[in-house]
Amino acid sequence: MKSPHFTGAASRAQWMCMALLPALLVRCIQGGTVPFRAAVLAWVAAMAVDALCQFLRQQEIKPGRDAVLTAWIVTLSLPVDSPVWLAAAATVLAVGIGLHAFGGGALVLFHPAMVGIALLSLWLPGLQQFTVPVYANTWSMLWPALALTASGVALCWARLIRWQLPAAFLLAVSVVLIGGGYTLSSLLSVLVPVGLLAAFFIVAEPQTSPILPRPGMLFGLLTGALYGWAVLHCQPRLAEVVLLGNLLVPWLDRWALTEYSRRREQRRLS
Repeated sequence: MKSPHFTGAASRAQWMCMALLPALLVRCIQGGTVPFRAAVLAWVAAMAVDALCQFLRQQEIKPGRDAVLTAWIVTLSLPVDSPVWLAAAATVLAVGIGLHAFGGGALVLFHPAMVGIALLSLWLPGLQQFTVPVYANTWSMLWPALALTASGVALCWARLIRWQLPAAFLLAVSVVLIGGGYTLSSLLSVLVPVGLLAAFFIVAEPQTSPILPRPGMLFGLLTGALYGWAVLHCQPRLAEVVLLGNLLVPWLDRWALTEYSRRREQRRLS
């Protein structure tokens, strides 16, 4: 995906890391020292595993912005009061397996952060990942919502992500939950911060989402509907939902390109 403002995967990852900083700051202010230590430990683990994997693959060892982005998404995805070592363990799995096992860069099929959390939940079945946080009041919910929304809108404006994906995801989640009897306040508790984080930084990740806008919207609607259904009927497991959607991405891209070629041929012959 080309951008008139920023180009290249490294630049995209760098700006997405910067876009996550306000949400990390709000999380540290509201949660105290535990989320701060988790973020730092996850960052150290990401840099160490990334350097080790580059060495084993006989590549030039250089700081990986994708690894840092993965570490911070993992940190924001786990519950605020989870043990600090959980973020580091999930980051090690995410970077080592989710990022480097598939070759890294454009070769990544599954979202690395979701791979790490899904594998961690297999080893720790009692892990309540993506637990809906309990906010003291509406104001405490407002700050993470503003931080993630402003960052997401900025990424869409810079064309680092396509707006169709987060819009479709949030629409599908809202429709399913409201249809299932959720009130506005309970819907907001699901969307803040997990839903907004998923919409702008996980589902809309360019490397693991469809290339074209139409299959991208279908991908966002599908993952949003599945996540809403999971919230209604069982423990919300966003990682598994996203990984299932990632499996369909090559098929969605192939279908869209085939349909585009067919219509172009029809116009040529008419």
